Amino acid sequence: MRILDKYIIREYLKIFLVIAFSFSVLFLIVDISDRLPRLLNRGASWQNLTLYFILRVPYLMVLSSPVMVLLSGLFLMNNLAKHSESVAIRAAGISVFRMVSPLLIFGIFFSVGILLFGEYVLPSAEFHRKVIYKERIKNQKIEDKMARSHIYYVGKDNNLYYIGYFDGYRGQLSTIDITKYFPDSGIIRKKITASKAVWEDDKWVFKNCYIRTFDGDRMQKSDFYENVKVWYNKQIDNPHRKKKTLDDIKKDFFVPYKIKDLEFNEQEIDFNGQEDLQRLNLPEKGLRTISLKFKDIEKHIFRKAINIKAKQENSLFQFEKLKEEFKVEDTLLMDVLEELKENGEIYEPRAGEYKIL
Repeated sequence: MRILDKYIIREYLKIFLVIAFSFSVLFLIVDISDRLPRLLNRGASWQNLTLYFILRVPYLMVLSSPVMVLLSGLFLMNNLAKHSESVAIRAAGISVFRMVSPLLIFGIFFSVGILLFGEYVLPSAEFHRKVIYKERIKNQKIEDKMARSHIYYVGKDNNLYYIGYFDGYRGQLSTIDITKYFPDSGIIRKKITASKAVWEDDKWVFKNCYIRTFDGDRMQKSDFYENVKVWYNKQIDNPHRKKKTLDDIKKDFFVPYKIKDLEFNEQEIDFNGQEDLQRLNLPEKGLRTISLKFKDIEKHIFRKAINIKAKQENSLFQFEKLKEEFKVEDTLLMDVLEELKENGEIYEPRAGEYKIL
């Protein structure tokens, strides 16, 4: 490191430490003046008050660090210009960028440091500050998230979960109740209850488990299991499910059809002989599938395929479904159908029904 770089960093750190100390004192004075009367009314001792406000410093440092870095750089540049040091540096043939490059490097390291500080030091300081405030000052017990009771919540799959007691230290649950229901009607379709559950091999093992299935208002089936393993299954799309929308069809669309291979037969006819002489015989190879794109299919074949598809029940290619998919108004749809009929592309076998030619 050059002498100039050491000098820039040294002067910058002096200013930065002064500003950091000033900001910390200023924020602490404001915080103490705001919180001290209420803490004293609760009977807090001076030892607890000192620890409480000292643990507040990491939060204030993370909060004000960007401003402190900026102000330190501005004051440094002002001091260099005030004593004509920046002019001397420029006269020595050193560019402005080279002059401030130590500050850029310091800024990068400081950003990484403040990030790690806020990730590891700040949460611990805030937790201990909360412990001092609730346990020592307010004389309240802090809720332990690893040991909780009477837990109610609704899962992502709209299932209702109730857990009587959760022991995260031992990996155990007690009094489990899981209710599956239809969101539209609110009717229960399945209920799972267990007296206990143990976390084993990355899954919950339910003990003394009942699984009841309901059909409307009455219970259809009830099964009892001493041990049931429960784990999370990630839902994936079924590739064989029926495609119901135009987007589903366009997502993975191909048209397979089968054609026969060519068959060659060459014979020599001898009118004087009893049998013909067969010189070449290439039998049929069988059938094979060729996938084509939409644009490679002749128009009449494509229209016939759509006509066949439209005959199926609940087919997307029916005019009512197409009208709903493309959000076409009735009047506009009728105009389009009339135009197609005039061009000879569709005909109307009965009133209100159209068929593709």
